[in-house]
Amino acid sequence: MGQTLGGITSDVYKAIVSVVDDRMSEIKVTRQDFDIAEDIELVASYQR
Repeated sequence: MGQTLGGITSDVYKAIVSVVDDRMSEIKVTRQDFDIAEDIELVASYQR
């Protein structure tokens, strides 16, 4: 059995990190996404 880290074994920790890494690699944010957000804020400010 592996060493424990905060109450979980190193094997469980590595499995958790692997799952999180896989999920994070699926997230892609582009500059276009930020440009759209800025446009939405601009339109919202005109509606005030």
